[in-house]
Amino acid sequence: LTHVFNRCFLMHIFELALLKALRLEETLSCIMIDIDYFKKLNSTFGHQAGDAVLAMVGEILLQHTRDYDTPARYGGEKFIFILPDTTIDTAGKIAERIRKAMEQQTVHIDGQRINCTLSLGIAGLDKQSANTTEQIIRRAGTALRQAKDDGRNQVSIFQE
Repeated sequence: LTHVFNRCFLMHIFELALLKALRLEETLSCIMIDIDYFKKLNSTFGHQAGDAVLAMVGEILLQHTRDYDTPARYGGEKFIFILPDTTIDTAGKIAERIRKAMEQQTVHIDGQRINCTLSLGIAGLDKQSANTTEQIIRRAGTALRQAKDDGRNQVSIFQE
């Protein structure tokens, strides 16, 4: 549906990217993405509309992917984007481009025009306090919740 990787493949690639980053002392960032008000969209316009929006997010992620990045569907309306050799600041710029790209798209279903937005949370490898995939994902999830709490349709970077 989304043409991006699934969660199982994501976790395998994430672990490999993390091991490489730790070994070579490189940066690694993770963007967690959630479609704003997705459940309301599904209940209002139907699952066909929800599928069209999921496919659009996948397309946008692929448009912003470098050869060595890994975009994947994490589950439901959540996606994760792994960015090897990428600082938090650069990940923030990429996330903002993704957010703006989605904001400008329209899905057409049965004569209806549907616009959706994304909330995005960013976290990165920190050798002292976030050096496992689970810790990085948890931090990206915390940043994502902050973006949603602050009003949605925005990017938030994890802060200790």
